[in-house]
Amino acid sequence: MKNSQQLIASIAGSISWLIALSIISLVWLILPFSHQHYVLIIYSFIITEVIRFTTLIGIHYFTKKFDEIKLVGLGLGVGAAVCQVLIHNVPYLLLSTGDADLYLLNPIIGNFTVVAFNGFCYSVYLICSYTSLSLLLHRNKKDIIYSIIFVSLHGAILVAGIMNYYVSVYLGLTLMLLIDIITVIMTFIILYHYRH
Repeated sequence: MKNSQQLIASIAGSISWLIALSIISLVWLILPFSHQHYVLIIYSFIITEVIRFTTLIGIHYFTKKFDEIKLVGLGLGVGAAVCQVLIHNVPYLLLSTGDADLYLLNPIIGNFTVVAFNGFCYSVYLICSYTSLSLLLHRNKKDIIYSIIFVSLHGAILVAGIMNYYVSVYLGLTLMLLIDIITVIMTFIILYHYRH
């Protein structure tokens, strides 16, 4: 098995976020907060991190077997996006149509719209990042800066999601859209640079 810095950096980033979010969740459960249901937000992100971690392992396995690596990465990205939508967004979409106090969201936009937009933005990030990382893994490139950027963008997605609940919906959604734009641009650059 080739020792890929891309894989190591991406997995390390996922594990670090997984540990950090687990600690935050445990602290929130212990402290006497009146709205402990917000811990569900953190748990949902933990689940998506587990999906991200296992999918990256899958990328490394499949890149050794198939030549159409861009299609493999795209397929894994879409699969991860579907998983995160089913596990994360569908439950929240159902909840958003019920108790309005469950969210600190803007009533003008509507809870359903905000949650759906979050899922869309995160899905775009997943599909683009997995496609790019799978191509870099297949080419065995040592441009570790790409992994650092993608992991940082994933952290920014988390921050934007939390901002939607506790700071400003408009600011959080704007940040998510900006992250998507950066991710898409990076993906096109990588696909063009390593097209052969």
